[in-house]
Amino acid sequence: MRKLWRRLGRRFHPQTAWLEEIHSHLTLRQEWNRAQGLSPGEAHRAARRQFGSSLRTLEEIRRAHTRAWLDNLLGDTKHAMRGFRRSPVFFLIAISTLAIGVGASTAVFSVIDPLLFRSLPYPRDEQLVSVGYFGPIDTNEFNVVSSYLEWRRLQTPFQLLTSMRPASTCDLVAGGTPQQVACYGVEANFLRTFGITPDLGRDFAPQDDLPRAPTVILISHRLWQQVFGGDAQILGRTVTLNEEPVRIIGVLPQRFEMPQLGDWDVLLPERLDASLPHSVNSNSALRTFARLREGVSI
Repeated sequence: MRKLWRRLGRRFHPQTAWLEEIHSHLTLRQEWNRAQGLSPGEAHRAARRQFGSSLRTLEEIRRAHTRAWLDNLLGDTKHAMRGFRRSPVFFLIAISTLAIGVGASTAVFSVIDPLLFRSLPYPRDEQLVSVGYFGPIDTNEFNVVSSYLEWRRLQTPFQLLTSMRPASTCDLVAGGTPQQVACYGVEANFLRTFGITPDLGRDFAPQDDLPRAPTVILISHRLWQQVFGGDAQILGRTVTLNEEPVRIIGVLPQRFEMPQLGDWDVLLPERLDASLPHSVNSNSALRTFARLREGVSI
């Protein structure tokens, strides 16, 4: 692809056309000299003498082209300024419309770029799949706890099957300063499924995900920098989350993104409870993801 772009760039570069024109002039002079009775070699040398230095000619063309470009730019600028003085309202509306259009296009591209063009930011991303149901209650794939627990017990095509709850807003108090942060409840094997390990500290352990275990959290790199000042001694620190004391056990990599690309600050243990009545678990929604076993494809 890069070679193709380089070839296209050379083909459509103005200098290519200038060189072709110089070559055309030399060829015409050489043919005229041969018509006067000169041998091919003499005709070629005579054409070179008559035309002069090709490099000097090319440089003169380049200077003339640059001057013409600057003159055109200056003329367009003067014309635009005269138009602005005659009709400033129209000019401002046109500029505003252009700015809005560029801004909207940039915003749309920033959304679709990670969805359609970039590969997933996880190791062996070709093995990752989203699994669940489609239905009128949600435009995305979803699952419910009761079904997921059954899937987890019976599944065979996956190395790992994991889940997370939809994002929620949490109240974080650290150092006496309250603020709202985006929280996700995730299963203990969530990061392992996506091939992610914390930059600092440790991942959730199975015992952290038990229903009545002490609450521990993982925080984003952004939150670590902005709220905790990148403190390397952050591990083990206790903060308040939704009026509950929680302990920070790790900081995730700056490049880490949630699979649905939502903003996030804090990951909490999901703590699925199979002992709850089926009716309760059937009303609790999840997002579920899996990593396929080697050799298994969709």
